[in-house]
Amino acid sequence: MSQRRDTMNVIERDTDLRGLLLRPLCAKNMKPTVPEIEGLVDREQLMGFTGRGRREQIDLALSLGIKEADIPTPAGGCLLTDEHIAGRARRAFKKAAPAIPGLAELRLATVGRHFSLTEDCLLAVSRSKQENELMSGMQYPGNTFLRMQAVPGPLAILRGTAGPDELALAAAICLRYTKRRGEDGLVAAYGPTPACDQGRVAAPVMSEEAVRALLIDLQA
Repeated sequence: MSQRRDTMNVIERDTDLRGLLLRPLCAKNMKPTVPEIEGLVDREQLMGFTGRGRREQIDLALSLGIKEADIPTPAGGCLLTDEHIAGRARRAFKKAAPAIPGLAELRLATVGRHFSLTEDCLLAVSRSKQENELMSGMQYPGNTFLRMQAVPGPLAILRGTAGPDELALAAAICLRYTKRRGEDGLVAAYGPTPACDQGRVAAPVMSEEAVRALLIDLQA
């Protein structure tokens, strides 16, 4: 994405999103979009930032309780320029149609390896300590956290309908991403928070081929 008005107009034209592409930080400097005209978005709640300076954005973040030290430096731009994240976001919008996906679905799209357990159940498995920390903050209704017990490994989130079969499958996938992936008799814990204190489920051994068959992003 670009901050230049002419390039922004080209993006709107070439994506066939004329009148639909809403830019919340500079909206008051642009013509009202269809979502604003139809009352889906309150234009008065949008911003009118201009220029390349970040002060207005930083002040907004501070007003929302974000510490300035936690605000990342600009490097990489919009997450939707990542083809995998964009694909996940696209799937989230398609699944939610005609409504729109919530914050839980869109935040989950930015982290982890994603697996399709069933049509109604998605599993995201963290890839690093940093992602473990990010996912720990995603405590939304409908999310079930899962991690291995007594075995260092990733934090995972099940999103959607997670019954006993889905929990066991998620445990098997999480086990696959530990150093004890071939051991029988290991257990995963799960629950509505990262404490995973609601219950336990056996983690069956699963082959790499079987795990990868469920992986949505084959490059992950």
